Amino acid sequence: MTNQIIPYVLESPRIYIPDEILNLEAGPILDALVSSLVLSQGTYVINRPKRFPHIIQHVIQTPDGRLVLPDNHSTDIGAAWPVIEKLTDDKSEKWFTFAMRRCTGWNDPAWGYEVTFGVPYQHGNKDKSAWATTAPLAISRAALLVTQSTRHR
Repeated sequence: MTNQIIPYVLESPRIYIPDEILNLEAGPILDALVSSLVLSQGTYVINRPKRFPHIIQHVIQTPDGRLVLPDNHSTDIGAAWPVIEKLTDDKSEKWFTFAMRRCTGWNDPAWGYEVTFGVPYQHGNKDKSAWATTAPLAISRAALLVTQSTRHR
């Protein structure tokens, strides 16, 4: 996480249901959700700088009160990899297996990547698997889905 942001007005983000998560585009909203809910780096808030109220920033409020921009989990494989490491760490209270396959378009619905957290290859379980055109986006969606599905049980 980088860049401290100052004078602001905070708003709470809305709740996303699984079908909406599967359709989230790569970008700041998904990155902030992953930083907050999967990596537990702080609270996701929507920032509107007082000086520029037309600008909307999706940021993380750290435990010490600072506002920081989240890493680009949904577009950068280097930023997505810590998400995999956190969810597959067998020393943590909740850990999952990880499977990723490249969909080639041959016997697949389309080109892209399918990521599954939980028991691999149970593709019918939509709350643990996600498909996307890029690996970081599929990782981010699947991580958010599995984290949210285990929080509500």
